[in-house]
Amino acid sequence: MFSELMQVLNRSATSLNNDLKILLKYDLICISKQINPGHGMHKIIEASFGNEKIEFRIEI
Repeated sequence: MFSELMQVLNRSATSLNNDLKILLKYDLICISKQINPGHGMHKIIEASFGNEKIEFRIEI
C-alpha cells in the first residue's frame, strides 16, 4: 500500500506520487483504489511484471 511504501522508501507523499507516475507511464505498475471502511480509500500498487524483480540504476 501507498503508506507502507512511503515509510519503507522514506519518501514524502508528493515524491512517491511523482515516482509512481513515471512507473505508470512505462506500464511497470498498476494502481487501484480499495475502500477502507471508516478510513476512506487506499491505493493498492502492484508490479505489472509479476514476482520478478527489476533494478533501476542511474549514473550522473
